[in-house]
Amino acid sequence: MDEVEVKKTKLRVLLVEDNPVNQKLVERYLLKLGHQIDIADNGAIGLEFLAQKNYDVILMDIEMLVLNGIETTKKIIEIYSDNRPVIIAVTASILSAYKEICIQAGMDDYMEKPVSGEQLKVMFEKWSDKIIKRIDADYKK
Repeated sequence: MDEVEVKKTKLRVLLVEDNPVNQKLVERYLLKLGHQIDIADNGAIGLEFLAQKNYDVILMDIEMLVLNGIETTKKIIEIYSDNRPVIIAVTASILSAYKEICIQAGMDDYMEKPVSGEQLKVMFEKWSDKIIKRIDADYKK
């Protein structure tokens, strides 16, 4: 599978986000791009979803009341190590230090809200090599 194929592939995306408006917005963009999406209202539910299904990408809100994005990411890394989806922070914070906190927690990248369909497309293309390796590994199981 090459980068062109990942653009055609339906990615399995887990959105961990507690705001219903943001959930609908991101869901609409992902469906328009042709991807599959599951939505978890908080990090604890996100971990439950991840235990039941393989995902290629996790879009992770940072500030949630039940198990925030930083703690959820740390648990994902603890459980799945290198065999985990690409994790992209999605937050309304514009503080540059916040991006570094997300990366130090183990997230692969960072996006500021509001998210656009074009941003998602660019982000998925940026991480296509890692996504392709994960998809290939899942198909070999």
